[in-house]
Amino acid sequence: MSDLLRPKELAAVLRRHVKFVYAMKARGFQMPGGTATVTEARVWLVANPHPRARESVRVRTRPPASQ
Repeated sequence: MSDLLRPKELAAVLRRHVKFVYAMKARGFQMPGGTATVTEARVWLVANPHPRARESVRVRTRPPASQ
């Protein structure tokens, strides 16, 4: 499938929300002219599996309980 798709169409094919595609773009996915192919998106997702995750993972810990 080499059709050029807009973000909303690409999200539908990937079975994701359109915000997921915008998160991909924010992380470096190139959509020249606002379009991309499904193949381009899938190749990019293999290299960047979690476009919504923060760059560093924060571990939340509770402070010790005062006694």
